[in-house]
Amino acid sequence: MKRFYVVFYGFFFLLLAVANAKIELYEPHFQAHPILIKRIQDWLQSLQRQEQNSMILEDLKQIGQIAYPQLKDALEKGDEKTQKKIIEILAYLKIEDCVGILLKILQKETADPRVREAAAMALGEFKSIEILENLIRFAFHRDSRIFTSSSYALFRKPSRQSIPYLIPLLKHWDENIKNKAHLTLAQLTGQNNIPSDFASWQRWWTNYQDTFEDTQK
Repeated sequence: MKRFYVVFYGFFFLLLAVANAKIELYEPHFQAHPILIKRIQDWLQSLQRQEQNSMILEDLKQIGQIAYPQLKDALEKGDEKTQKKIIEILAYLKIEDCVGILLKILQKETADPRVREAAAMALGEFKSIEILENLIRFAFHRDSRIFTSSSYALFRKPSRQSIPYLIPLLKHWDENIKNKAHLTLAQLTGQNNIPSDFASWQRWWTNYQDTFEDTQK
């Protein structure tokens, strides 16, 4: 009988710990419970072994920002396939703390181009002058995966802040990027009659940047 109570109370406290862990899933300012940390680490190991990928990705997305320490560790230590999946999760969760890591990946010439491509696309979910400056820089990279992903990241969430970084894309050698840049600028500014050349848009922005108001805030 005594053994029964020991088992019962042990099971009760385990359930209590799991319940607390579930509460923390929705309150990112808490630290994850050790049980949850172990679960996240197990999922990430399974992800590296290519096991139940879609289910694990969804579970990690559901957990949210509380999983960031383990995601960051896996991003720094994982192989190319794992890194791409971690970046996908970080972009979905829009964790601002990961921006610095994503920028470093994009900037690192020795990194796998597919991982740099994923990092560029993920950066499109965030907005800052530093991000825009890096994206326009790599929009003219020699690798097609990197210049395409960096360009389309600039189109992701255009705003007034993006305009001076979209205009240089009108000089791009890739016609699809040039056309997309012109379309994005026209939709963003309402200036449908400006030709698709760089000089015309640069002249317009020089003349009207102080008075232009972003209608898509």
